[in-house]
Amino acid sequence: TGTDTTSLKTTARKEGDAYVVNGQKVWISRIQHSDLMVLLARTTPKEQTSKKTEGLSAFIVDVNQAEGNGLEIRPIESMINHHSCELFFDDLHIPADNLLGEEGMGYRIALSNLEGGRIGIAAQSVGMARAALDHAVAYAQERQSMGTSLMGHQAVAFRLADMATRVEAAHQMVLHAAALRDAGRPALKEASMAKLFASEIAERV
Repeated sequence: TGTDTTSLKTTARKEGDAYVVNGQKVWISRIQHSDLMVLLARTTPKEQTSKKTEGLSAFIVDVNQAEGNGLEIRPIESMINHHSCELFFDDLHIPADNLLGEEGMGYRIALSNLEGGRIGIAAQSVGMARAALDHAVAYAQERQSMGTSLMGHQAVAFRLADMATRVEAAHQMVLHAAALRDAGRPALKEASMAKLFASEIAERV
């Protein structure tokens, strides 16, 4: 269901002192490097809820304990960096104590983490853009064209200056969003703007 969280189909059914999870998730980043994960699953069937944001619950899952006991992790081989995986849940038992908050609070919990997640993606994007810019500058200083380095050509220098300016702007947007979140102030708009701008700049640079 992609980013349409309310359409997820993975289920968690209460059985005694545990929840039994069944379903599948895709594009899960770096799960193979994680000891814990927060799992969002449907504890109330969609047809029994009045709003699509209802019926979702969040759980803490011990990845090491779960793998091979109802959880299968498969790397997505077509991904260049092999950091994204598919997860398959087949009667995975999660202790009831691992429920975050109360049943049905999962959507609210997911939303509360969007700010931090978006700031993190924006920060990664700034890092990628800076690395690309560093490579471009080094190449422009080294490569010779018409008796001078590429850096000596005004058109190239202008492009590099434009890239550097946009990378710095993205960096400042990330810092602003992070400062708001650190201060406990709402930052969803600023985090979203930083993620949008920084990720586009990373690709452009």
